[in-house]
Amino acid sequence: MRVLKRGRTLQLLSQGKVIRSYKVARGGVPIGPKARQGDHKTPEGVYVLDSRNTHSQFYKSIHISYPSVREREAARQRGVSAGGEVFVHGLPNGYGWVGSSHWLKDWTDGCIAVTNTEMDEIWQAVADGTPIEIRPWQSQVGCLSQGPIPRAFAGSQLGARPYGILPTATSFVRKWVCMPSSLP
Repeated sequence: MRVLKRGRTLQLLSQGKVIRSYKVARGGVPIGPKARQGDHKTPEGVYVLDSRNTHSQFYKSIHISYPSVREREAARQRGVSAGGEVFVHGLPNGYGWVGSSHWLKDWTDGCIAVTNTEMDEIWQAVADGTPIEIRPWQSQVGCLSQGPIPRAFAGSQLGARPYGILPTATSFVRKWVCMPSSLP
C-alpha cells in the first residue's frame, strides 16, 4: 500500500503495480511528518498495517505501526508524546452518507480516511503485516524525500482550522464537505 499525501491518494499495489486507487482525507495539517501527538499531521515513512478494529468510532479501521523507534525517541527528546493512534479508516460512525465528498477537506487527526465502501475493499484486499509507504508532501515519484518543508509552507498558518468531526450533520456538511480545501 502507498499513500501520496500531495495527491490525496491511497494506492493498493501488487508486484509494484497500482491495482486500485482511492482519494483520501489526510490529517488536518497535511504538510510535514507527524512529530507529536495532537499535531494533526499524517506520518511519513514506511510502516506496517498491524491490526484491525471493527468497533472503532469510525466504520472500520486498520492500525498503522507509527511511531517507529526513531520517531518515538525524537519525540521523547523534545519532551512530547509521539502519539500512535494512526489508522486507515472509513468515515465516522453515523456519517457514511457523506461518501466521497469527505476528501474535499482534510479533517482527520493524522489518519488516512476513505469511504466506507472503499474501506470494505481495502479490508478484504490487504492482510495484517502489509507494508504501507506514506510519501511526503514534497516527494515526487521515486524515493522518499527527507528535505525540509519549503518556508512558504512552514508554520501553523496552514493548520489554522478546526479539527475533528463537528457534532451535528448540518454543521459537518457546511464546514467539511461544502468548503473546498485551500491546499491541493
